[in-house]
Amino acid sequence: MEHKSRCDQIFFTIMKKIYSLGGYVPLAELAAFLKLDQKRALEFFQDYPTYFKICYEKDPTSNDEKAFVLGVTKVTFCVKHASKPGSCLGCDGLHVCKFYSLGNNCKFGDSCSFGHSFKDSIHNERILEKHHLLQLDELELKCLFQKIENRCEVTKPSICKYFNRGSCEKSCCLCLHICRYYLMNECRYGKKCKISHDFNRNDCKILKIYGIVTSSISDALAKLRVLYQVEEYNTTNNVKKSELICLHYLSSNGCAFGDKCRHHHKETPYQWCYRTFLSEDDDWHDFSPLWNEEIEKKFCNLEDETHIIDKKKSSAKFQFSNMKCLIAKQEYTLQRLSTPSYKSDAKSPLATTWIWYWKGNDDIWIEYGSSTAKLIDATNEDIEKTYLENPTGMMIIIRKANQKKIRIDFQEMIQNGKRTREIIRRPRFISSEETQTLRKQTLGTIKNMRPTNWKIPDDITDLSSYFNISLVDEKSEEYESVSEKFHDSMKEYAVIKIERIENGNLWETYEWKKVKMLKEVSKPEDINEKFLFHGTDFESIEAICKQGFDVRLSGTAVGSKYGKGIYFSKDSAFAHNYTIPSDGEYKLFFAYVLTGEFIKGKLDYVRPPPKNSAEKGGKLYDSCVDDISGPKLFVIFANEQSYPAYVITYHSTN
Repeated sequence: MEHKSRCDQIFFTIMKKIYSLGGYVPLAELAAFLKLDQKRALEFFQDYPTYFKICYEKDPTSNDEKAFVLGVTKVTFCVKHASKPGSCLGCDGLHVCKFYSLGNNCKFGDSCSFGHSFKDSIHNERILEKHHLLQLDELELKCLFQKIENRCEVTKPSICKYFNRGSCEKSCCLCLHICRYYLMNECRYGKKCKISHDFNRNDCKILKIYGIVTSSISDALAKLRVLYQVEEYNTTNNVKKSELICLHYLSSNGCAFGDKCRHHHKETPYQWCYRTFLSEDDDWHDFSPLWNEEIEKKFCNLEDETHIIDKKKSSAKFQFSNMKCLIAKQEYTLQRLSTPSYKSDAKSPLATTWIWYWKGNDDIWIEYGSSTAKLIDATNEDIEKTYLENPTGMMIIIRKANQKKIRIDFQEMIQNGKRTREIIRRPRFISSEETQTLRKQTLGTIKNMRPTNWKIPDDITDLSSYFNISLVDEKSEEYESVSEKFHDSMKEYAVIKIERIENGNLWETYEWKKVKMLKEVSKPEDINEKFLFHGTDFESIEAICKQGFDVRLSGTAVGSKYGKGIYFSKDSAFAHNYTIPSDGEYKLFFAYVLTGEFIKGKLDYVRPPPKNSAEKGGKLYDSCVDDISGPKLFVIFANEQSYPAYVITYHSTN
C-alpha cells in the first residue's frame, strides 16, 4: 500500500504539472520532467486515456509530427444546479457557476448564487476526489474545464432550436443563431442553406462568455465543430450505462433496445464488478457466477470486511464500506449492479428488496420494523420509499414510547435521537437457484407485470383497465434512446415530443403472446422482439393508441406487396413516407414487434406460410419480410404480435 501511495503521488504531480502549463504540453517536455525517454513516456500516458489524450501537430519548420499531451476528464457539471441553485438533491455533477469555471466571465462576481469555488462543498470535493482531481487548485481546474474536449451540456453554448426551425422571436437570445448541421460539418446545402452559416455580433458575445476566443472566426468554428462532433459521438456511439440491471431483459431474456439499452443485460438480479485503480470509467469486469453469489451473500449478511476463498484456494479480501477489494496483493475498486428497488417496481419479483438496519447496543444490527424494533414507528417500506424520493435527504420517525422525533440522515447514514446510531441498507439475498425459479415464475405471471417506466397510480389493481398517454421527459434516458433510433435515418427532422402509450389491456395481450412464443422456441432470443416504426395519418393515431394495430386495415396506406398484414419498418425514414402531416407536424409510432421466424412475403399472403409445406396443419412462420438476408420491412398478421409503445411528433428542420 505504501508503494501504491507513492505511485498516486507521482500521478498527481504529473497532473499538476500539465495543468500548470496550460493543460496542453509537448510530450518531449513531460518526458524530460519524468526523466524518461519519449517512447516510455508515451506508453505511460496512453495507459491512462481517462486522464490524458495524445494529440499530434505538424511542426511548420521541419514538417514532422510533434506529440502533445492534453489533460482530459469525464467530470461534468450538474444541469439542475446550472438552472436553479439548490434544486439538485444529489448527483455526480459539479455545483459551480459555469461562467466562473470558464474564465471569470460571470457578471455577478462574488455575489453569484451558483458558486465561485470548486471546493466549497463536500459534494464537489467528493466528485473531484473520485476523479483524482482534488489536489488541483482553482486555476488548474479552470484550465481543465476550459478545454473544448472537456465541455459538457452545461459548459457549451447552446444552438437556438427556434432559429434552426425557421425563426426566433426573442429580442436577446442566449443561444447561437447558426445552422446546427453546419457546426457539425454535415450541412449538405452549403451556401444554399436557408439557415445562417456565419456568426453575428450576438453570437460572438456568447462565445466570449463561454471562453471561446473569437479573434479568429475560423479558429472558433474549428473549436465548435470539435465540441458538437464530440457531443454527437457521446450520444450515439458511447451509451453511458446506469448502475441498474435491465428488468425487461432479465424477465424475458430479451430487450428491444439491444446494445443501446441504458441498463445492463445480466443473468441475475445483481452483479459484482471490479476494476483497477485509475482505469477507464466503463472498464468494469464481472466476477464469475460463483464469486458473484458468494460476495452477495457476505454483503447481505451485513459483513463489512470479509475473506472469500474459492475451491481453487484463491483468496480475496473485501471491504464493503469503501467498496474495495484486495486480490493477490492488487487493490481493486468494487461496483454492485442491481435491479431497481422493489418500491419503484413492486410488481416484478426480480426487483431488489432492500432492508434497512440500525446499530443497537453491543454493535448488533436491528432491522427496522422487526419484533426487536417495535418501539420505533417505521418500517422498511416507509424508509425505502422516502430514500428513493431523496437519497441525500432526511426522514423523521417517531419513537412510540414517548412520541419523541428521531431523524434519519440518508447522506450521512445515521439516526439522530437521544443517541446517534449508524444505519445501513442491504439487499435481501437471492441464490442462483431462486433467481432461476423467479425468472420462470415471471414468465407465468405476465398479467401482474408492467413496463418499469409506467407510472401507474397505487389504486389501480387491474392492469387491463389502465390507459394513459404520458409525455416522456426530454432529459430522460428513455427519451434519448427513442430519439436516437429515430434520428438514425432522419437527421433532417427535429423531434417535438415523444409520448409513451400506457395501455394495460394491449400490453397484457402482447405479453401473453410473447409467453406463448417463448414456449415454442429453443432459445428465448428466437422470438426476435424488435423496436420498429409504423407510419400513419393523424386521424388513426388515437384509435391505434386505444385499440392497437389492426390487421383488418392492412394495405390502406402502404399496400400489400409482401402480404395483407401490418407493416413495420426498421428505419424511421421509410415509415415517414406513409405519414400525412398536419400543420407541418408528423407522427410516427415506435412499436414492440414479435417478428419470430420469418420468410419472404408475397402479395397474396393473408397469413404466413407453413414452415413445412408438405405437413398439413403444421406450424406457420411468425412474420414475413422484404429480404431474408437483410430485412428492413416486417409484416405481421396477428394484432397481438405488436404493441404501440411510443408516438413521436416531429417536423422538418429545412
